[in-house]
Amino acid sequence: IRINDEDRDAWKLFLQSAKDGEPRDFDKALRLCKDNVAREEVRRAQADYYFHKEDYIRAAQLYAQTQLSLEEIALQFMDKGARPALKAYLLKKLDEVPPKKKAQRTLLCTWLTEIYLDEINGMSIATEEEEEEKQSTLLEFRNFLTERCACLDVPTTYSLLSSHGCVEELLFFARLIEDYDRVLSHHIQREDIESAIFILKEVPIEKAEPLYYKFAPQMLLMAPTETVDAWIAARFLSPCKLIPALVRYDQHRHHAMEKGETDLGENEAIRYLEYQVKDLQNTDPAIHNYLLSLYAVEENTEDLMNFLDYFKEDYVYDVKYALRVCIQEGKTQACVYIYTLLHLYEEAVKLALKVDLELAKYCADKADDDDTRKKLWLIIARFLIETKKDVNGAIDLLEECSLLKIDDLLPWFPDFVVIDKFKDRVVESLEDYNARIDELKSEMMQYTSSAEKIRSEIQALKCRRGEIRGDQVCELCDQAILSRVFYLFPCSHAFHADCLTREINNHLTAAEKAKVKELQTKLRGLSAGSLSQNDQELRDKLQAELDAIIAAECPLCGSVMIQSINKPFISKEEESEALLWSV
Repeated sequence: IRINDEDRDAWKLFLQSAKDGEPRDFDKALRLCKDNVAREEVRRAQADYYFHKEDYIRAAQLYAQTQLSLEEIALQFMDKGARPALKAYLLKKLDEVPPKKKAQRTLLCTWLTEIYLDEINGMSIATEEEEEEKQSTLLEFRNFLTERCACLDVPTTYSLLSSHGCVEELLFFARLIEDYDRVLSHHIQREDIESAIFILKEVPIEKAEPLYYKFAPQMLLMAPTETVDAWIAARFLSPCKLIPALVRYDQHRHHAMEKGETDLGENEAIRYLEYQVKDLQNTDPAIHNYLLSLYAVEENTEDLMNFLDYFKEDYVYDVKYALRVCIQEGKTQACVYIYTLLHLYEEAVKLALKVDLELAKYCADKADDDDTRKKLWLIIARFLIETKKDVNGAIDLLEECSLLKIDDLLPWFPDFVVIDKFKDRVVESLEDYNARIDELKSEMMQYTSSAEKIRSEIQALKCRRGEIRGDQVCELCDQAILSRVFYLFPCSHAFHADCLTREINNHLTAAEKAKVKELQTKLRGLSAGSLSQNDQELRDKLQAELDAIIAAECPLCGSVMIQSINKPFISKEEESEALLWSV
């Protein structure tokens, strides 16, 4: 007799023994199984055994190792109301589902989420143990969300958490999936700005920045100081993108003031913009313009004037916009300051006279030149005399501005005025006029004397003489100078008239050349025959005109010689001929 595979059915014996009441034999049966079919039968029998014994947790762990359908096992646990066992079974099955089966994993995770939520809501906290148990379950649920958040359908999970009233878990899940928008919306709806700011500080900058802009209006209205503190700490923010929130806040503040509310505290919009402008040296015109407009609506003008004075000529705000806002808000002093920035001193003085005489004087002294300053001081004086009827005040201006004289003010004095106070000024002015008249007389006498001397010198020049040696030659042709009509210059250079004419003609303009030719023609016409007295006078006049052109200066030591330095040796007319001689 041959025995083959004697123990092949031994597992069945142990399985039956286990079913009859020896549960330890289930493990022995498993060890003796030769194939998966046998193992499946043993595990099912073992799971059924513990299920009937109402050890549902252990049964769930064993059912999870079988190939039984999930729906069948789940219904078994649900019929028995064994939700913890169902949860354990589903968790075990979830671990066995491969990542590529996303739909199955999402379905299981959603089912588990609902089981957790039902379990949490069903717990009471009457005792300390129950409280600890609930906290343990909550911690387990949060760990589940942390591990499985990628498998959950977000809208469905939000719906489940909301329907079960698990707000904290909903926020926890939102932060897990980085849905900071929902987290912030929740805190802001509850007016919990402190928590909202905490979340914003924890979020990465690239995600936090758009959230700052989105929730800025609500946060600024609910907690202005805390919100601005957060903005100041977040230096990566663009202040221009926060302007809509600042405008809304300022409008809300303005409406509150109209209703009579007084305990509004510091204007946080101004505080934030001042930080941008003064601390960070922000040069965006939009920021400067808006800050200026906020200053303009304040009752106290000190901040507005300090702002204008802080930048002086180096302002970056739109000065025309600033002027328009200040006029609209009735900030006269600021308008005067802006007029001076624009160098509109006359407008500045006229406007300043409506509020402050000293301010008008200050503006008058800002002008660049004496004529303008005097004009501005006269505007002030006329205002005092004609509008304020303060003649004495106008007289006092003479002490403050040295450009003004009493006679500048007299045209505006009323017809009947007591002159006792400024009589000395009138006398002083008359004395100044007398002194000036004497100076003018002295200058006129000096000018007359100088004119007489000049006339005498001119006459002397007409009779001036020079000596010519018998052997002296023309400086241009080297021939005897006495052979023809010649010119003698004070420098002792002598030239024949025709030689001098040819030389000077080279340096004359076309109009001057034509004039010389015309004069020579006329002189030749008058040279023939005897001349009458009128003809002689005409000839002398023509000769004087010709001499003024030809003999105005020596061609060798006058300006003609100096100017000839830049004259080329070959003229433009001779260039073509010069090319013929080039080698």
